[in-house]
Amino acid sequence: MIKSISDTIYLFTFIFIIASCSGNKGDLLIPEEKLKAIFFDFHTAEYIINRAPSDIKDSLRQVYQFQIFSIHEVEKQDFMHDLDVLQDNPKEFFTFYEEVEKYGLDLKSTTLHNMNKDIKKVE
Repeated sequence: MIKSISDTIYLFTFIFIIASCSGNKGDLLIPEEKLKAIFFDFHTAEYIINRAPSDIKDSLRQVYQFQIFSIHEVEKQDFMHDLDVLQDNPKEFFTFYEEVEKYGLDLKSTTLHNMNKDIKKVE
């Protein structure tokens, strides 16, 4: 979920920095739903990193990047390949990113719904 234009700029900058290692072109290697979750996690991480002291931002980026790839059980080079594929088609990338935003909103809605169910169980 995008909070501001500056968050969007930071996210795309972060993704383009990661994309400095280009792979072969072709189809996506990571299933689209998993890729949406990865993008959402990178966006969330970047939101946190941008609020951290500047002297630890680079270290935080490395830690979050490692954790995101580990959590989703994907290789960095597969993600880089897919990012490269998406960047080759800006319209597709924009549409995909809109789906990432929807994924984030759905996740938030589901989380709130589950929290409300848990609260009712306690009452």
